[in-house]
Amino acid sequence: MAVLFLCFMNVWRAYFLDSLNILVFITLVIFGAAAIRIALLKEVRIPNFDVVIAFTLILLMIGFIANYKGGDVLKDIFLYHLTALLFLPFLILLAGTDPKKTVLIVFSVIFWVDSFVIVIELMDGLVGLDVHRVGLFNWYIEINDPGRFLQLKLNSASFYGDLPAVLGLRGYPNYSAPLFTASFVFLLAVKYSEKVVSLKDKSKQILFFAFGSCLVLVLGVKTHFVTLAISLIFISIYLNRVMFRHAFIGCLLLAVFALSTEVGSDRIMVLYEQLFEGGYQAIESREGGARVYEPGRLETIFNWKAYASFLDLSFQDFVFGASNFLVLGQWDIFFEQKILVIGLVLGAPFVVVFLVMSSRAILNSFKSMKMADSKLDKGFYCGLLLAVLVLLLEVGHFGSTFYYPNFQVLCYLIAVSVVCLKNIGKLSISNT
Repeated sequence: MAVLFLCFMNVWRAYFLDSLNILVFITLVIFGAAAIRIALLKEVRIPNFDVVIAFTLILLMIGFIANYKGGDVLKDIFLYHLTALLFLPFLILLAGTDPKKTVLIVFSVIFWVDSFVIVIELMDGLVGLDVHRVGLFNWYIEINDPGRFLQLKLNSASFYGDLPAVLGLRGYPNYSAPLFTASFVFLLAVKYSEKVVSLKDKSKQILFFAFGSCLVLVLGVKTHFVTLAISLIFISIYLNRVMFRHAFIGCLLLAVFALSTEVGSDRIMVLYEQLFEGGYQAIESREGGARVYEPGRLETIFNWKAYASFLDLSFQDFVFGASNFLVLGQWDIFFEQKILVIGLVLGAPFVVVFLVMSSRAILNSFKSMKMADSKLDKGFYCGLLLAVLVLLLEVGHFGSTFYYPNFQVLCYLIAVSVVCLKNIGKLSISNT
């Protein structure tokens, strides 16, 4: 339940106590609970591979501290190294249990609460209540992340009118989309693993697919158009071929909408420009402000020449990180290349360890899916794989995976994948 609280911690911060100390407290509680469990249950065994990963992260953290050049070492090691280490206490706490029912509850709550917020925002666009001026959204705009909205304030005659129609529960589409999409594809895999016979059940299945897909599209984060498409293909191949038919019909209807309406065609043009053409963006104010050319998103993401920046680092900085985000100013790097940014600041080995952890979770989930006896278990493991994949692919763009609660959820899923593979054949989701 600590994971679930972390997913909605911003609501607590906006309405009750605006402090990151609650994040620190929950993290320490998780580590403490794991230590107590080891002390009380000495038979808890951690796989050797995970011990090596944990030991490597600790060594990298020590080196990062010794090499630190920033302004707040405790904050930086907490947000990155200690958070990455969370997979270990999660693994200890989950050992010997069947976490499938808990994961189902967590993702169900995330999906439906996030969906409720998105629907409220969409309805607000019709009735004009300006929900973005008050409560949680106002906290994001004015207090928590004013820098995110600064350029829009400086360059817009109607700030609230020009905001994205949907910000999502985490304050901006790029922050809200990863966890929402991960929860949706997880539940979608579970839904399409269920035996559907009656017309009523088939209708529920289709409506859930259409509802969730539309909300992912409404959030408008192009990375997760791709992750959703990959997820639909994966479900079609490995779980239920009916998904291919439903996805084809959905794509056909989307194409008709895009080609036959002005809103749809305008959106396609904007997406094309953002992906392939780029353009000049103001970096100060509209009146006389400086402007900088930003290439298209795909050119930015796949600009391999930018990775030559590693050659400018000393060996010590290459291994343990330059440890200061301000150092990025010496290179022509966009924050959309987040995996590069993390590598430069935290060190290339940190990125390698992160990719190994995430890839192993995907492999564990795939093995569990292939070995599972029941269709429902296969759906769970397929959903687990896809949820990790969504958060992993997000790293290749804006990298919101490294923000809370996404990073914590990913570490939790990594631990779940290890425990589930170990449990396979012993427990079934149907009798949890």
